Formats: sequence, C-alpha cells, structure tokens
Amino acid sequence: MSDTFINYFDQLLDSAERNDIFSSRAFNEFEVEVREAMAKQKQGIPDAEITDIGGIQHTCPSCWGFVGYRHDHCENCGQKLDWED
Repeated sequence: MSDTFINYFDQLLDSAERNDIFSSRAFNEFEVEVREAMAKQKQGIPDAEITDIGGIQHTCPSCWGFVGYRHDHCENCGQKLDWED
C-alpha cells in the first residue's frame, strides 16, 4: 500500500469523523480496524538483541514477536518492516 494512498484514506476517515457522517457503532469499530491496519503499513524498524549464545535475534516494533532477518512483514501481526541498511 503506498504512502499516498494511506495518507488519503487517513484524511478521508478524519473528514468523516469531523463531519459526523458515520455515527454508528459499526463504523466506529471499522474505523479502528482500518486505522490499525494502516499503521501497520508504515514501516517499523525491528529491534536487534544479542542472545545468550552470541547470536542476534530481531523483534517486531509493534508486537515484540520474533521476526526472521530481512522478512518484509512480521508473521505475528503483519507490521511492515524496514531493515535500514
């Protein structure tokens, strides 16, 4: 998902909320789910830790689950990952 699309959709949700276009509980739940999904598409940098035996393990910046080196997304929560070189 491109950053331009994410920004556009985010503005659309903000506008709908400001103008009280959708006031139903179902929309509010949908909005929360959409915003969470959009946040996961913004790249996060995995944390690296040295293990007890001298190896390196990487964790997701969102759910702190273990992620494989150079994976594009966290397998636990779907967070998009950025492996800054």
